[in-house]
Amino acid sequence: MRRIPCRTRGFTLVELLVSASVTVVLVGGIASAMLLAGQALPDGQSPSEVVVQAFDIAEGTAGELYSAESFTVRTATAVEFSVADRDNDLSPEVIRYEWSGTAGDPLTRQYNGATAVEVLPNVHEFNLNYVIGTISETTTETGTTQGDEVLLASFDGWAGVTATGEDRFLTTTSWVSEYFQVTGAPAEATELVFTKAQVMVRSNTMIVPMVGMSAGIHRPLVAGGYVPAATSIVQCAEFLPTMGASFAWAEAPFPSVPITDLSDPEYCLVLKGNAAADPFWAQAYYNSKAPTDGGVMTWTADGGASWDPSAKYNQRDLRFYVYGSFASTGTVEVTMERYFVRAVAIALQVGEDAKARVETSAQILNEPEVASP
Repeated sequence: MRRIPCRTRGFTLVELLVSASVTVVLVGGIASAMLLAGQALPDGQSPSEVVVQAFDIAEGTAGELYSAESFTVRTATAVEFSVADRDNDLSPEVIRYEWSGTAGDPLTRQYNGATAVEVLPNVHEFNLNYVIGTISETTTETGTTQGDEVLLASFDGWAGVTATGEDRFLTTTSWVSEYFQVTGAPAEATELVFTKAQVMVRSNTMIVPMVGMSAGIHRPLVAGGYVPAATSIVQCAEFLPTMGASFAWAEAPFPSVPITDLSDPEYCLVLKGNAAADPFWAQAYYNSKAPTDGGVMTWTADGGASWDPSAKYNQRDLRFYVYGSFASTGTVEVTMERYFVRAVAIALQVGEDAKARVETSAQILNEPEVASP
């Protein structure tokens, strides 16, 4: 049997050219598709990716705030708070988020005082708004309540008796004193505070410089006596009356010194000059027929070594007013406001595009108490 040879037919030139053209078109299409697909993938800078990053950070911040147990910093651009122990060292962890407030600066996170780490670049807004809850608590406490200023004692003339003015020098050794009593204290009063004295004085305009006067509240040297003790219980070290040849009222303010012994109503107002010469005079009234009014004026020219008069005490009185206030101790209701952080609203924007702004909020589980709203 004779074999017939098998012949394989090849491609013609036309077929080869057509085939090559189709291949080029096909490869070009595949390459274009791959290029477009690559461009469609997020590169970290697209608007959508920026929003995703911002939202992730905002949610992460909210998640940590949820467990906050206390706050040490609460501003619009920074928050520092503690959370429960995470590393078994029996101490709470401290977390801080902060943005400088300058557009383009990063948002940073700091953990337990370590170096702050950048968590989000190119931040254009990081705003925290704290939702504060308030509770009013009223408690009863024992305390001291200071009353209003009242007139304690005074003299400016006798009813029905013509008074004659009498001037008294006031120097470092020439003093004048007026004995008086404080009565009418409220039944519940526990303290007395002298606030000020007003006296009728004039100055010597030839004395320069003026060095002022002093006024003090003394106890009597002996109970029932009119001479003041050497030491004051309340003292105005210096006050300066208006300079001039005419008498005028001058005010001496006293420091706040509580007097707790209210069983003794006796006091003396003592006036002194603060210069060795005689720059000041105090005005008193005199009448030999003056009625007994409880007040008695005495004076000394030797710095308190001796006092006058030795008799007829009721004929003279210093022109004066003494003011003070009483305090009482008792139970009072005290209302206190307490503040708690209940939530934190977070707004975050990366870049200049306002569309990239995200908002979220964190409900605070423990509602930590803070000192102020």
